[in-house]
Amino acid sequence: MTIVKVGKVTPDHARDVAKDLLASVVKGQDPSRDRAEERGAVTFAKLADAFLHHVEALKKANTHAQYAHMLNAYGEALMTVLPMPKRAKTANPVAEPYEPTARELASQAAYAKRRENRRPIPQIKVSMSEDGGKRIASIAVDHPDPALGYELLAEAVGADSGTFLAGTLDSLAKAAQVGSVVREGEMNYALSMVCGLRPKDQIEATLGVQMAAIHLATMNTALCMGEAKTWELRESQERALNRLARTYVAQVEALKRYRSKGEQRVIVERVNVEKGGQAIVGNVAHGGGVGEEK
Repeated sequence: MTIVKVGKVTPDHARDVAKDLLASVVKGQDPSRDRAEERGAVTFAKLADAFLHHVEALKKANTHAQYAHMLNAYGEALMTVLPMPKRAKTANPVAEPYEPTARELASQAAYAKRRENRRPIPQIKVSMSEDGGKRIASIAVDHPDPALGYELLAEAVGADSGTFLAGTLDSLAKAAQVGSVVREGEMNYALSMVCGLRPKDQIEATLGVQMAAIHLATMNTALCMGEAKTWELRESQERALNRLARTYVAQVEALKRYRSKGEQRVIVERVNVEKGGQAIVGNVAHGGGVGEEK
């Protein structure tokens, strides 16, 4: 490709032009192609000549002369409405790899540490089939060793028997069911909520299943409220949403009370003793009657 003609510019200027062309190539542009497109581009003069040649055989001489006068007088305005060929877009330069910030790296490390401390919990695989016109959901653990997978699930939900584990999975499937279809994603989401509570026994596991079911129902009710077509239906969904939200809060409080075993402690951080008063620290035994000493 010829950059400039010899003798037209100085060597220093030619080197500057070459540097600019090299920079455009690095950015993904093609100077040779751009020049070829410019040489082959349709100019206004070519369009005007083609148009006048076309109307010469169709119109009278006076009309042809008027067209020629209009093209000469309003050529620039005409150029703004004529479709011109667009130059092909050049490839975007390759973006440099993103450098995460210090806070992003810290969050990433914290997330990795939390995943390391998480218990291994296999996923549940749901397959739908039909039997006599009814859709039936089959639930199975998604693990290379199914027996080990069920044991891991039992440990994660605090189950001490296969019967309780089967009932827990069946309850979660009902919570994730929409119509006759059990949605696999929602079931695994509900299972992760139960396992995230780290239940110590079957009572905590049962309460966790109820909390997961209430949460899914709350989200579905919120969706229905947003899609309500009438104010009456929207108000009905809003009342249901409020009841579900209050139920979830009550379940959280119930779990806290159960885990604390009903123990209540009163901690006194500071005692003020006025002038002339006395403060007793320790156990105090009250007397049984007048004149008796303890």
